[in-house]
Amino acid sequence: MTADFPARRPLARLARVVATAMLVAISCDPAAAFALTIRVYDVYGLSPSNRQAMLSVVSTALVDAGVTAEIVDCSGARPAAACQLPLAPTELVLRIHRLPPDGSHALGVAFIHAEAGAEAPEPNTIATIYATHVADMARRSRMAGTMLMGLVAAHELGHLLIGSNQHAPAGLMRGSWSWLLIQRARPEDWRFSAADAATIRLRLERRQALPRSAAAGLFFGEGRSDDSSRASLSPLQVDAADRRRPWRGTAPRPRSTSL
Repeated sequence: MTADFPARRPLARLARVVATAMLVAISCDPAAAFALTIRVYDVYGLSPSNRQAMLSVVSTALVDAGVTAEIVDCSGARPAAACQLPLAPTELVLRIHRLPPDGSHALGVAFIHAEAGAEAPEPNTIATIYATHVADMARRSRMAGTMLMGLVAAHELGHLLIGSNQHAPAGLMRGSWSWLLIQRARPEDWRFSAADAATIRLRLERRQALPRSAAAGLFFGEGRSDDSSRASLSPLQVDAADRRRPWRGTAPRPRSTSL
């Protein structure tokens, strides 16, 4: 079954934010950018066009931090041949699931094996986003679902690359998102900070020097275990006030069972 997000007109301010980020991406020197590969496992069932739109948002956020991403689609019955190979140290896994297994309000989660500066037993590799919760928040904030899903995915991939499950007080790496903040659509709310971008590039450079065997034991696909017992978690949450705030205005009430 393929799930489609309803078509929505993006907020004008948000469109300007994305346009600005794309100009930055175009002006970035590809030769100077750091490169990584993202394997995508869509268990939720986005249509190919929606999945591509979401991943374009992810790529734009990473390019803004000086990183280029090659996307490998490992979804469906005929995944790319590269999905059968062991992971390289500069490869990440992005999973799109329906709901958190613990019944929480998380929008996404990343598995961190060691904090920044510590010796990790293996590279931080796996991030998961929960599409039903993201779609619910997108409806309330009147943002395009694929846009918000891409921002959540960029946030979780940022945790893997920064090497920490700590959240920032502001910007893309903040730990609690509200629909009012999303509607505000300030450019700085949807970008990695300069410090985070520098850390991402530094740690990616270190990953490039690791032997392939450092990540070879990690292989996940649809339904495979993420071995989270060895990792620490700090989920990206729906703002606590949003869970209690009554529905007002014209934004439709989200229905978590509709997608």
